[in-house]
Formats: sequence, structure tokens, C-alpha cells
Amino acid sequence: MGYFFGVSVKEENSKIYVKSLHAKNFHADIDRIFKTSRVGKYMFTLIGRTSFVIDSFFALELYYICDKIIKNRYRRSNVKDLKSLQEELMKNTWLGKTEKEFPPRLDFSRLKNLTLEPLEFQDRFLKHYDTTVPRYNLNGMLLAGTAGSGKTFITLALHECLNKDREVVICPKNAVYTVWQKSILSLFKKEQSVWIYDQRKPYKNERFLIFHYEGLETAYDMIDEIMSVSNIGITLDESHNLNEIVSLRTQRFIDFCDRLKCQDVILASGTPIKAMSLEAIPLFRAIDPLFTKEVEEKFRRMYAGNVSAVTELLSQRINNVSFKIEKTELNLDKPIFNELKVVIPDGERFTLKAIAIEMEAFITKQQKYYKSRIDQDTKDFFKLIEIAYANIQRYRFNREEEHLYSEYQTNLQFVMKSYKNGSIMNASKEIVACNRYEKTKVIPNLSTKEQRDQFKEIRSIVKYVGLKIQGECLGRILGRQRIDVSIAMLPYIPFDEIFNSTEKKTIVFTSYVDVLETLNTQLKSDGLSPLVVYGKANDEVNTTVKAFERSSDLNPLIATYASLSTAVPLVMADTMIMVNVPFRDYVFQQAVSRCHRLGADTQVCVYTVSLDTGNEINISSRTLDILKWSQDQIEKIMDMDVPFKLEEGEESISIEALDETLIKELKLPSFIMEELPLSVLTKW
Repeated sequence: MGYFFGVSVKEENSKIYVKSLHAKNFHADIDRIFKTSRVGKYMFTLIGRTSFVIDSFFALELYYICDKIIKNRYRRSNVKDLKSLQEELMKNTWLGKTEKEFPPRLDFSRLKNLTLEPLEFQDRFLKHYDTTVPRYNLNGMLLAGTAGSGKTFITLALHECLNKDREVVICPKNAVYTVWQKSILSLFKKEQSVWIYDQRKPYKNERFLIFHYEGLETAYDMIDEIMSVSNIGITLDESHNLNEIVSLRTQRFIDFCDRLKCQDVILASGTPIKAMSLEAIPLFRAIDPLFTKEVEEKFRRMYAGNVSAVTELLSQRINNVSFKIEKTELNLDKPIFNELKVVIPDGERFTLKAIAIEMEAFITKQQKYYKSRIDQDTKDFFKLIEIAYANIQRYRFNREEEHLYSEYQTNLQFVMKSYKNGSIMNASKEIVACNRYEKTKVIPNLSTKEQRDQFKEIRSIVKYVGLKIQGECLGRILGRQRIDVSIAMLPYIPFDEIFNSTEKKTIVFTSYVDVLETLNTQLKSDGLSPLVVYGKANDEVNTTVKAFERSSDLNPLIATYASLSTAVPLVMADTMIMVNVPFRDYVFQQAVSRCHRLGADTQVCVYTVSLDTGNEINISSRTLDILKWSQDQIEKIMDMDVPFKLEEGEESISIEALDETLIKELKLPSFIMEELPLSVLTKW
């Protein structure tokens, strides 16, 4: 039975107050079912014997938790009380809206203004958006459409049905012209006015404004001009590129949405979550008014570490604020995957055993070197900080600067103490804060270039010399070996055979510019006419892709994942060779979907290349295991299958098991796990 007169719920000032429930039992059930104290510790603002308080944002989680406890036979809580709590939540909080009918906002007759009609799943998204956004009190939605599902058309159709007077598109640089401008000019029956950030032309109230990520500062500066009309839509294309809440451009995007008070923000991505739960924070900040900074901090602590039982809660939440398009809905033939194992004469030098010897020697050398200079570096480090602060005091001292300096000193001491105690992974926030202060306050306020260069060199030595050695080892040993193994395999990959087996053209992907340039030279010497796309040539990507499409003589297209794995459709090709498999699943999915997408009319074939060293694990083959871990994380968070899964049916490898395996094999710290998050890298 409920305590006193039954469970009561009240919502006020974005808080939900629950009374007359055995809160301690409820809390204990949560800890046991989720196998962690994080949910109970951080979701509740206050908790007493018979009452508790939570932020309104967590109403969905609270309702779902009640379901979980009710279905669990080993509960302490009273089932009637939990059901009563659910009823009261629906009656007295914003959750009641989720069962109401709202008048339609979308005018579907406006679809006649477009040159294409929506496919079945695209039409379903429009209807889902029309009902879901008001019910969940949102300012937009996540369009988690698999790469190649026509997200550009869907978002344009949505904003057309919403009769938007102005639409702002924020997208990768390589999608500005080849995707967005091209689509806007071709998908509307009536010519549309388009203003593009990097054309450097005055803005004259054009309906469409297109910015690439680097233009967000300009977009922010233009807010007053954009707000000359009230009915505005925003699309963030390939939103996974802005999922680090601490990054400057992500903060600018969120501030941009807040300032415009936009009620229709679409975050579109085929791979919205790369690997970690905390990547969902920018999504909620952009579309959910209840996700305040206070809630963000609680959310961060709840989901840190990707505990699978807690991630289940996030999956439920994302299901309610997103629309998912699976690859199967495109009705395309599945790609054929071929693992191409390459044998080279001296392949043993790339085995983990051989690399371990080189790494051990390097680490020993660097440890001795930094130990010999640490005392002087420490003196110089603090002296340079004092010089910078003295200059601040001299020219623009105020209370805020004093507070920032004091906060920096506190964070700095915590970081150094954590490193000394072997718990640096607990100081990730403080590390970010220190680096930000040093970048914005210390370095700019040092008197000479020599001082600035010296500070940049020694700051990581003083704070956490082990992590500096880790980075050096990654770059000089592991990074170089990953490049070298790919280059060594190039002469032994049967490129001619693969090129001649295709109906269309071929794309070759690699992570490394050195590999790209070596392959370009190799293929030219073989009489072929390859095209390349990478960092230095990125401004020419549109011209290069057009040439690749139009000229039958130009083949293959060689690209780095960073330059061409997202945004640009490449349906003129149906074969792909991955000289090295990327570490992150989202990169893998995006790369394959350059060819395997709407518009593809032939069978897509993907070759993944790896070195064959028999029973000895090597630096090339190990990449596949890291990719499998990444795929596993995404499936848990997104509650959906990744469309292209390597070695279907094999058990995914957990990050803990993978770390343990590598430590055992190499007899080295886990820092060889390149590109993994700070919480993993700093276990050492």
C-alpha cells in the first residue's frame, strides 16, 4: 500500500516532486536492477524516506524504471505504489502530453512544390515528426537515417511542409555544393534563393543559408539578420561531427539554436552515435528545453562509462526523440564483403611481438630523458604561468580573471595529484579545463615567442609525463607502423584484378595521406589515371568528384576517410577497397554508404585489406577487433543493428577484454588503443 494517502506527484519549475512512496526501497531496487549506483545517485535531486525530487527531463526514465522494477520478481517496492506513481506521472506532469492529440503543423499539400515524391519511409518520417514533436515538447528531432537514405530530401520536404520562410543548413564542407546547393536547386519546381557562406557575397534575405562547420561563427554573427523572419528551420547535416559537447563548434551550434529560438531543428546522421553515450548530450541540448545545464551534468555522470544496463535507459530515450531508417528499407542488395589477406616477404616486422620490442625500447629511453629534466621543467612551467598572469594583471585585470586563475590553479593541482596517484582517468574534466585556460589565457599572455614555445613543450611533461610518452609512442611508433604496413602491402594487392571485375568504378580508402600518395604514384606507373582527394586537395573535392563521374578514363578515386567518407554520394562506383579498415564503426558505415545508397543500381562490393602473418597477430589485423568493439557499442546505445557488420555471428569483443588482451600480448600499457576516448587511454 502507498504511504499515508497514496502516491502523489506534482510538477513545478521543471522539477517533479513525489510523495508517499517508500523512496529508500525504490532507490535500492534501482541500484540492484541497473547494477550501479549511478542512476539513483545522479537522477534524484533530493531523496528522503517517503519522498524524492527529480528534474522534469527524467520523467521518461522514471516511468521506464517503474516498468523495469514491476517486471522484476526480486523487488522491494510495492507494485501498486509503482503503478500509482506511473498514473500520477501521466496525470500531473508533462508526460500526459504524450497521450494527447495535437492539431497538425505540417501542410502536406506543399509536397507538390517538390520534384520528387517521398518514399514510404520518408513519408512516415514526416507524419511521425508531426505527432511526436508536440507530444514530447521538443524543438526538433534526430533523423537517424542510414547513410544514403535521402536525408537531404527528407529535411527539405519537412521544412517545406512547415512552410519555413528561412532555412539554415550547417553541413560538412564537402557537402555544401555537391549535396546541398545541388539538391535545393534540383528538388524544387520553383527556383529557390540560396546564400552560401564561403562565396563572400552580401546576404540579401535569401531563403536558404548554407554554412559549413567552420562557418558557425559567421552564422552566429548573422543571427539578427536571420531573425528578420520568425518561421525558421535548422538542419545539422552529419550531426555526428558535432557530438563533443566540449568542442567550440558544438557550443556555437547549440548557442545558435538557442538564440534563434528555433522550434524545428533537425540533426541528421546515418551514424548519430559514434561509440559513447555522452555523445547524445548535444542532441538533447539542441532539441529539448528541459535538458538544462544542471540536467546535463547529472546526465553526464549517469552515463559515463557506458554501463550496459544504464545505456538501456538512453536507448529508450533516443527512441522517443528520433526517427530511424534502417538500411533494409532502401531495398538494396546487400554489399558483398571480401576480406583480402595479403602476404608480404618481411611481414613479421609488423607483428605485435616485433613492435613490442621497439615500443619498450622507446618508452625506456623517453622515461629516462624526461626524468633527467623534470625538475627544471617544473620550475619553468610555474614561472611561465606567473609571467602570463602578471601580464593579465597589468593590462586587463578584473574579478573574473582572478576567479579564472584561481579555478585553474585548483584544477591543475587536482590533475597533477590524480596523475601521481594513478587515477588520472578521474580528472578528464579538469584536464579539459586546464588545457582551455592554458590555450586562452597563459599562452597568449606570455611575452615572447620563445616563452610560448617553451610552455607548449613542457606543460604536458609537468602535468602527466606518462601521457606525453603515450602520445609520442602512438605517433612515432604505432602511428608510423600503421602507415608503413599499409604502404608495404600496396604492391601485393591485386588492384588490376579488382578494377577489371567491376561494372562501374572503384574507390580506394585509407586513413593516411602517405599511403594515398604512394598508391597514386604506383598506379600511375602502371599506366592508370587515378584521382585523389585528401586534406591538401579538399577545396577541389567538388571538381574532382565531377571529373571522376564524367570521364571514363579516370579510375580509381583514392581518398582518405577524413576527406570523403561522409556527405558525398558516389554511386558512379560500385567497388571499394579499404587499404586499412577504420577504427570507428561510424566511419566504416559512412564509407560503405558512399556507394551503397539510394541511386545505386548495381551490386556493391567491398574489399577489406589486412596483413597475413599466420598465427602471429599484427598491427594491421588488430584494427578489426577495435572496429568490432565500436560496432557493439553503437548497437547497445542506438538499439538498432549496424547495417554492415563484419564477421556476422561472432561475439563482439568488449573494450575491457580487448585492453586486457593487448596488455598481455605486448606487455605494455593500454595506450596503444589509438583513437579511443580519454577514459580508456588514461587507464595507464
